[in-house]
Amino acid sequence: MAVLLFLGGILRILPIPALGAILAATALSLIDLAALKHIWRVSRMEFIFALIAMWGPIGLGVLNGVVIAIAATLVYILRKSMYPHDALLGRIPNRDGFYKLHREPAARPVPGFGACMIQGSLLFFNTDYVRTRLLSIAEALPAGTVWLVIDASAIPQIDSTATAMIDEVQEELKKRGIALGLAELHTHARAMLNRAGVIDKIGSAMVFESIEDALAAFAARADRAAE
Repeated sequence: MAVLLFLGGILRILPIPALGAILAATALSLIDLAALKHIWRVSRMEFIFALIAMWGPIGLGVLNGVVIAIAATLVYILRKSMYPHDALLGRIPNRDGFYKLHREPAARPVPGFGACMIQGSLLFFNTDYVRTRLLSIAEALPAGTVWLVIDASAIPQIDSTATAMIDEVQEELKKRGIALGLAELHTHARAMLNRAGVIDKIGSAMVFESIEDALAAFAARADRAAE
């Protein structure tokens, strides 16, 4: 009775700090330091996202923090997609297949035959970059190169803007005396290029099932020219 009579004001505010303590204890239990250390070892970028996801709700509130974490992740993914990796390909003597020149010191480009790989989808937000890269690759090809074949095995999808970009690239290369070829196109990408009329402009003879088939066709062409 004395508590109810004289400590009512204190008891009135007790639920608020009690609720805060419960929430703080719950939040602390969600912080896994061992997992954070593992993420730090595996990927510094993912570690940064983990910190954003952890401190965002603490500093800005749950909803705002979650929105910021999701937005940061989407920006990162978009930026990665805007600049797909590419690599020049070559052969290693006495071995089958093509290899990335920057990764395999023993790989050498095939004389007259340029080959490159693009790793990533070709969509409206990265076509300008890819166009610049392809023309730069063509510019750096050794003298006497007459074919540039794109290994499209790592291009899962393209859009209409990308088909127009490929058309522009093949027109520019034609002016330089270089024929553009495509190898290992995915079904969706081939269908898009067909509907856009790009396959007809490139020529069905320059579309190959594999980069090895492209090299075989190039060698046969060289043999006919020698005869």
